[in-house]
Amino acid sequence: MVKVIFYKDLDDKIVRYKIKGHADYDDYGKDIVCAAVSVLAQNTIMSMFQVIDIDKESVEYKIDDKTGFLDFKLKENIDSEKFMQAQILLKSLEVGVVSIANSYPKHVTLNYEGV
Repeated sequence: MVKVIFYKDLDDKIVRYKIKGHADYDDYGKDIVCAAVSVLAQNTIMSMFQVIDIDKESVEYKIDDKTGFLDFKLKENIDSEKFMQAQILLKSLEVGVVSIANSYPKHVTLNYEGV
């Protein structure tokens, strides 16, 4: 099962997300659920750099495709304008993950935690 956690600050802004596991919807390489979550999560990171030109020193992330692990975090030193632009990307990721979790509840779980 893919487990997705969004971490929100006191202003309800997403500052981190973690993804763990595989959906086990189908065989490795054919798993459309796992692929969908992975594409959304990794595209969000690439868009941080390529679309809003976020500084690499303003984020931390780790990806391990084999284990299905991804951890992305906005650092506290991020510029406030870039932070607000990042919220658009992160909210878009959340919309996509919620949709997948609703469609495949036996394969994707979604939780929220505060920071």
